[in-house]
Amino acid sequence: NLELEICGALLNVKCLTFDKLHEMYFIKTKKFLLIGESEIHVKLGGKSITSKKLNIVKIVKPEAPFDIRVIYREGANDFLVTFNTSHSQKKYVKELMHEVAYRQEKNENDWMHVNISSTKLTLLQRKLQPDAMYEIKVRSIPNANYFQGFWSEWSPTFHFRTPEITELNPLCG
Repeated sequence: NLELEICGALLNVKCLTFDKLHEMYFIKTKKFLLIGESEIHVKLGGKSITSKKLNIVKIVKPEAPFDIRVIYREGANDFLVTFNTSHSQKKYVKELMHEVAYRQEKNENDWMHVNISSTKLTLLQRKLQPDAMYEIKVRSIPNANYFQGFWSEWSPTFHFRTPEITELNPLCG
């Protein structure tokens, strides 16, 4: 029965009340000024029981990346990893850092991690095991120029297989 309310750093309104969905509180609005501090009030029965001052640009949690694709480029002997993020379409929080994690499926805790600022990554075939199944996933965080915050949830995982190494023809070298 708790209510959450945010006041300050808003356009045209003094305060906004959070909506509750299951165990999560959220606000969907375009009324944030994005400059200055806000105050979050926790209320019970309409009475404030506690409050905290914060700067909302420092508590951003991006949405999880989606639509991961891995394309094998035979001529280049590499894999092109691409994914999307809803933040490329937004006016704010466009610049994100992404953590790409991949592993050979049989190596349960042996994740390799790469941090990138774009939504494309090249994995060299020679750095992966031949004829193996891999799992890959991505998460994002604000790039800390202005917005700061928390890692998004991990994207859904994507699975891909590396090709077998075929014997070289001795005449071709």
